[in-house]
Amino acid sequence: MKITIDNLCKSYGEKIVLDHFSAEILPGQTTVLMGASGCGKTTLFRIIMGLERADSGIVHFNEKSETPRLAAVFQENRLCEQISAYKNLRAVSSKHVSDKTIKDILSSMELTPADCAKKTADLSGGMARRVALARAMIAEDAAFTLMDEPFSGLDDGTKSRVLPVVREFYKEKTLLIITHDLGEAQSLADNSNIIHMS
Repeated sequence: MKITIDNLCKSYGEKIVLDHFSAEILPGQTTVLMGASGCGKTTLFRIIMGLERADSGIVHFNEKSETPRLAAVFQENRLCEQISAYKNLRAVSSKHVSDKTIKDILSSMELTPADCAKKTADLSGGMARRVALARAMIAEDAAFTLMDEPFSGLDDGTKSRVLPVVREFYKEKTLLIITHDLGEAQSLADNSNIIHMS
């Protein structure tokens, strides 16, 4: 899935957030979007997802303008807090996805069977963040995946173990990650695909 961002403009009142911004997200690769707080990264994320409209400009998906099916990790976890981690993944997965596949993905995020049986409201912030990552990973039929600060809330040790899992899982898949962390960007971006927003 190639994503072409062509001259996007977006303002909120007198505040210009995106000013004729253009970029290409290459298919089958991980691209990282970096920039200071308030430079429009999350606004761009929402426009690509179809949650917000640009004032002008367009986003093309393989030369089409309709937003395809996608997976996402938002800045907030957006989990169904009254059901378990396992059920959160089962709720968004295709029927043909096996229980073992779901459990394996949760395990790759360092979540034990006991963790996965708990309501996500009862998990720590770092555990809930890893459930949100696992939920995006289970979306097999997504054309591409977007992640906005996906490793926020993880301690350095956990992040150092989880980040390579995400990198390997999305090898040869189209992934766009927003981060302010240069170390994350350098670890994740394929072929130095780092886009800097100002």
